[in-house]
Amino acid sequence: MDKDIGQLIVRLWGKQLGLLLLFVVCLWWFNSVTALSVLIGGLIYWIPNAYFTLYAFRFRGTEAAFIVLRSMYRGEFGKFLLTGVGFAIAFVLIKPIDPVGLFLAFIGMTVTQWIFVSRWSE
Repeated sequence: MDKDIGQLIVRLWGKQLGLLLLFVVCLWWFNSVTALSVLIGGLIYWIPNAYFTLYAFRFRGTEAAFIVLRSMYRGEFGKFLLTGVGFAIAFVLIKPIDPVGLFLAFIGMTVTQWIFVSRWSE
């Protein structure tokens, strides 16, 4: 990964985690179950996405095109698997849980990433 892109990705991860934690702290005053569900939903998005980024972008260059493509496919498969396992663990092991908060946090993290990445091109 290029140093500049790596720094942008680390800043993106930091902004996402910062927003998530700020939102969770604010929600904790009103409802701790919803706050915990939002935290878990955000982490279910963040952890697999970080895994994909680290795994898929280990290689670069035209000489290694096949290796790059293979690592992206494996990274995406791992991300998909981690996301599914995360949701399964959340619904099986965490009681009580607020499914609306969980899914809204997951969706919110996705939208947050889209917004941050769209600003890179400006």
